[in-house]
Amino acid sequence: MPGRDSTRVIAVRGQNGRRRAELTVLLVVQVLDLPFLSISFRSGEGTPRSPDGLLYLGASEWCDLDAPMVMPP
Repeated sequence: MPGRDSTRVIAVRGQNGRRRAELTVLLVVQVLDLPFLSISFRSGEGTPRSPDGLLYLGASEWCDLDAPMVMPP
């Protein structure tokens, strides 16, 4: 979600995370007109499973968080 401020809000959810939990802060983010990015780790609710179906507790999932960070604002 775009915003006018240079401060960015990044919500990350993974194992057992629910998108609904991220949305609880969305009203405040909108009022403050902050850019908002929601990232879901693989194997989380509504996301594809890792190729082997296992969770690595961050050993490989960090790539899911790092990928949007290299994109231009």
